[in-house]
Amino acid sequence: MEFITLNNGVKMPAEGIGTFLLTPDEAETAVLSALKDGARLIDTANAYCNEKAVGRAMKKSGLLREEILTKFIREKELKSHESIYG
Repeated sequence: MEFITLNNGVKMPAEGIGTFLLTPDEAETAVLSALKDGARLIDTANAYCNEKAVGRAMKKSGLLREEILTKFIREKELKSHESIYG
């Protein structure tokens, strides 16, 4: 797995899974599968309405929370992103 070192020293996996537009059931299934296949980066947001399912998948994976990097997009950032790229 390749990593990118961020300015704050955190090593972020170069690849991960996004959960935008996934229903909670789809998100739980997809995230659990991705984690079992070695993914350690999850992109999620409150606005996606599936963050509880992402949490369930993380718990079911058996991995320690510290082993998984989550990129949580706040609603304010999402609106800004939509206004730029929407």
